[in-house]
Amino acid sequence: MRVYVFGLGHIGLATATWIAMHDYQVMGIDINPNVITAILDGTVTIEEYYQGEHIAHLAQSQIRQKKLSVTAEFIRVDRVPSIFMVAVGIADKEDGGQDLSPLISVLETIAPYLVSGDLLVLRTTLIPGTIDQFIIPWLRTLKVTMRLAYCPETIMETRAFEELENNPLILAGIDAESVSAAEAFLRSLSQAPVYRASNMRTAETVKVIQNIQRDVNIALINEIGEAALQLDVDIYELIALANTHPRVTLLKPGPGVGGYCLPNAYGYLRQGIDAGKCPLPLMSLARKQNAARPRKAFPLCKKEPGDYHHAD
Repeated sequence: MRVYVFGLGHIGLATATWIAMHDYQVMGIDINPNVITAILDGTVTIEEYYQGEHIAHLAQSQIRQKKLSVTAEFIRVDRVPSIFMVAVGIADKEDGGQDLSPLISVLETIAPYLVSGDLLVLRTTLIPGTIDQFIIPWLRTLKVTMRLAYCPETIMETRAFEELENNPLILAGIDAESVSAAEAFLRSLSQAPVYRASNMRTAETVKVIQNIQRDVNIALINEIGEAALQLDVDIYELIALANTHPRVTLLKPGPGVGGYCLPNAYGYLRQGIDAGKCPLPLMSLARKQNAARPRKAFPLCKKEPGDYHHAD
């Protein structure tokens, strides 16, 4: 079966390459011609390795074997039912919402070329309710019967191949046929467990909550670290001893929350609910604490080791 992967950024290129490595015919599409040129030239600078081989070499190997092709313009190869995987990046709006134009652009691009039996798999992190509000209504406008599934990606940059191979997957579909088709495909790519959600909105929310849980826990340990300084207690000894309890897992303190997913998760959840009826005060406070953390952590970086027990 042929697989079309839209978006060849850090996650998309690793995903397309991984699928090709499992004997699928894969076409990767990215509208940025510089991305395509870098892949073809072997000059991709993404720091990803699998069994000691850099992603640039892995992708080129699949291209040479004619398992992977990359292009800036989508071209459907045949009319045989295929899989369309969407891994495009979605930018955030100032109000905490999402700019869905990249996703909508993909849907508009493929719509005229779809055939009955095609499977659309969405991997992008979405505000809960997005699929119900935007994707399913679009699906109903089509003249073909298309299957739709959602499997939020949980891949960490620099560990993409390891996590594509091992990370458990959350999966939902618009019907039993969609879920079964998507699950069969995903299971052909790894032995990782696949957990079915009862509906799309639950699957969307799971990914957001996974990120929020980490955001809140990071805020907690950073605050504990500040208390430890006041108490003249070694924070790392404190963590090690506290974590001997079978139901306690403290993280390690740090300069804040980086990356793309974690800082945005609270905003996504807030956009998906009625904030007036459910204000989320704990999550809101944790987000504010983490946003302010770098300003707190920087002065500590300039202290001498002996000064840490005398912080204000």
